[in-house]
Amino acid sequence: DGAVTLTGGNQLTVKWKLPGTFVQGHYVIQVKGKDTKGNDFTAYNDANAPGGVFVIDFKLAGNQPIIVPRSPTGYLKEDFSITANVSSLGVGGEVFYNIDAPVNETAPDATKKLTQVGSTTEYKFTPVSISGLTEGRHIVHFFAKNGANQTAKAQIEFFKDTVAPVADLTYPLADAPQVGTVTVMGTVTDDFAGVKSESTKYIIGKQASQPTVATTTGWRVMDKSTPVSWQFTYDLDGFSGSDGTQVAGQPGVYDIPVYILTEDKIGNKKVTTKTIR
Repeated sequence: DGAVTLTGGNQLTVKWKLPGTFVQGHYVIQVKGKDTKGNDFTAYNDANAPGGVFVIDFKLAGNQPIIVPRSPTGYLKEDFSITANVSSLGVGGEVFYNIDAPVNETAPDATKKLTQVGSTTEYKFTPVSISGLTEGRHIVHFFAKNGANQTAKAQIEFFKDTVAPVADLTYPLADAPQVGTVTVMGTVTDDFAGVKSESTKYIIGKQASQPTVATTTGWRVMDKSTPVSWQFTYDLDGFSGSDGTQVAGQPGVYDIPVYILTEDKIGNKKVTTKTIR
């Protein structure tokens, strides 16, 4: 991982451990650094010109199977496919997967065998149901064996995230009557994919029907919205009794519903209902 050695006083060698997702192809390598006095420098290319940029053609070599996992990655909320590029598999080779535990190498589960896509090096299993997985991090383990019984293993991680961000009201307190123009504010939290702050919106006052994530009209843009908070102002002097529900035993005091729409970065949505007075 980034090991640097100096040979003969003037030959610099950099060793870099390739990531598991590295695939065949052309890559640009740029070399730059500082000397012991802090001066910047770049490498000279094969034409003996300063530039420090080299192009390599990276190819997988050898007879041993090599697995390069492709998917799943990131945050998922729906059923998904498992794919990998597998080289040097040959005739009679097979590729298997298992989630959250290594593949049983002596007796792989035949129901979890990946299928070759045409005549390419891509192998795929689809669909994988997300419903049986818990929320959070998971690891897909791959196991490949070629016709000569040479094997390879690899893994890739992803996160199940089917839960929308949760909004809460921090001011004003739900049971504290307000007058005039009031600033309504709160927080929003999400465990995995993160809050899409521009999608946090609100509706205030009783509606003919309860707003849901399918409601397309009536939502207002927040005065201020961040990945962790939201805020808007409301003029209670313009309040109509039909906008709320009168509090028992407190004439002239009404509970006014506030509907907060939240969404994360992969499209999980939720409407949370709070009240102010």
